Amino acid sequence: MANSIGPSTWNLDGSVRQVVSTNFAGTFSTNSGSWIDITGFNLTITPTSSSSKILLLLQVSAGANDFFGLNLLRGSTILNYGSTSVSSRQLSTYGSLQMYGWSLEANPNFNVHYLDSPSTTSATTYKLQGVGRYGASSGYLYINRPNTWNNDSISGRVTASNLTALEILA
Repeated sequence: MANSIGPSTWNLDGSVRQVVSTNFAGTFSTNSGSWIDITGFNLTITPTSSSSKILLLLQVSAGANDFFGLNLLRGSTILNYGSTSVSSRQLSTYGSLQMYGWSLEANPNFNVHYLDSPSTTSATTYKLQGVGRYGASSGYLYINRPNTWNNDSISGRVTASNLTALEILA
């Protein structure tokens, strides 16, 4: 029988064992040309079975004044990246994104849904990393705020970002 999603039913092959979530309500900025941890934007979950899957739901609000990138990681392993056979460039969850002109005042939401297989019952940390302009120091990445940020009712608004991990029993 096929799984179905209806108004009152959601049948899964496995059940949700636990949910861990973090809300990152602060702001963060970097002009690093290398990947850097977004301080405080991480969570740790301890799977109850080594066959469990971890469903990651990431929503991050980001602004920039040039190229930037974002990585979702399990420990030091980048998750949800493109094929290395396509390019010899850097692996990235959110590749080389660029914001110019009117978009300097924007901080759009980026979303990732990723099913991970950590194959462990040890505490597992997921985190977000960012990079400003690749290989240079003139580009900035901003989390939860736009590049153009005045203390007024138009551009002075800040948002929040979230990372949720659901353990799915296999």
